[in-house]
Amino acid sequence: MTIRHFIIAAALCSASLSANAQGTNNAAVNYRDRITNMPDYLQNFIDDYIEATHEILNGGVNWLSNLAMSEYVAGIGRGKVGAYCHTLKETAYTTEFTFPSYSSQDFIKQTVEELVQKHTNKAVDTLNSFLPYAFLSLKFDHPEAFWIGNEYRNESSFSYSYNSNPFTGKGTVNYTIKLFFVLHDNYYDYNTGGNYDIRNNGELYYDFRNTSNIARGVNIYNTSVQNILEQCQSVSRHRKLRKVHDWLTTHNCYNQYHYSDPYTYNFYYLGGIPWSPYSALEGNTGKQAPVCEGYARALKVLCDAMDIPCILMSGNAFSPFTKKFQAHMWNYVQMEDGNWYAIDPTWDDPFNDRQEAVSGKESRQWFLLGSEDKVDENLTFIQSHPEDWIVSYPNQGSQNWKLRPGPTLAPHAWVAPDPHDPSGDGIINQDDISLMASKIVNDDDDIDDVDGNDRITIGDLVRIIDRSISK
Repeated sequence: MTIRHFIIAAALCSASLSANAQGTNNAAVNYRDRITNMPDYLQNFIDDYIEATHEILNGGVNWLSNLAMSEYVAGIGRGKVGAYCHTLKETAYTTEFTFPSYSSQDFIKQTVEELVQKHTNKAVDTLNSFLPYAFLSLKFDHPEAFWIGNEYRNESSFSYSYNSNPFTGKGTVNYTIKLFFVLHDNYYDYNTGGNYDIRNNGELYYDFRNTSNIARGVNIYNTSVQNILEQCQSVSRHRKLRKVHDWLTTHNCYNQYHYSDPYTYNFYYLGGIPWSPYSALEGNTGKQAPVCEGYARALKVLCDAMDIPCILMSGNAFSPFTKKFQAHMWNYVQMEDGNWYAIDPTWDDPFNDRQEAVSGKESRQWFLLGSEDKVDENLTFIQSHPEDWIVSYPNQGSQNWKLRPGPTLAPHAWVAPDPHDPSGDGIINQDDISLMASKIVNDDDDIDDVDGNDRITIGDLVRIIDRSISK
């Protein structure tokens, strides 16, 4: 027996060293799993996108970062000048058709094209109905693809051949319909000042339309996440969340350019970077400083890395600063009690005109709140942050989504447990001493430490013994 174990055993007397730790529900809640009628080919696209994202984050190159590895399709896109695409679905059909006997070849060809176009339109309607949700789930469930912008486009094409008998008025047509996810459109848009590109197009090395810049960005991104997590190691979920929350609010300044003049300093001018987690994870105070989406997506990235269930929420929320509803994004996180709570890291780091990372205005007023908590004299949290995330990518087709409900917030803010009472029974006694000793012996750390040094040690055990005796 080591001296360490001897001290523990002496403190325990005859107490048992075994105790049950509070269970943690790590079941992921994501947007993809909420929809029940997503077409299989779009489910496959989501898988392809996620696989490509992780390959790039691990140093690889593929169609999601390099246009040369995608498919160039002539005659599609705006202006029909061609686009680089990822094929979503390619389907070949053979069908018979009829027409009036002795029709002209031009009439027969028109009949065929109308038939094929009708089928193509139906396929495009399905795509327009469900691609908005597929892309929403990618942007909300996987913000780690930081180089991808918030907008998407899709295209379609068809080809056909046919034979016909003008005497019988019957024929057969073979045709192929292709559906595409557009990565880059060669049409130059003077409104945005460039070609459409799925990749963010910020200034200098933030221009992720360049494959080498993506590679450099990946190195910065991975290093940033690693450095933040190293500074935010802790025992309890609460402490981990508090540390990453505080890191984001003390290393960033809300984008004063977009705040002061959102019409000039808009998404296109700023290249989408402030809306990306990359901005907040790097720590920014200038033109590329984060807006609400940057803060929320960064928190989601860090929570995912720590295996803390976290989802993004968006909609029109009531700002405590402008006193009006405005487009906003925030987070829900799940604590060890299985309940969900809200964090709004943006409003815990309010705009400051000094453009400083640490302004002195940082707070935890919006940290782990419940739905019924008052955030304004007239509003509860859920009233100030209605769950209108679907408006981000509205359905563009005629087919309706079938959705499961998402998580529901706990009614009231999360309350940190008493670290002296790891058993959670409200009484500091021998059971707490036994549980703390068990954690030390087994090097387990799923309970909070008493002295706040983020380590479960004999010092914590001594403090619990002292509190037990004093009670």
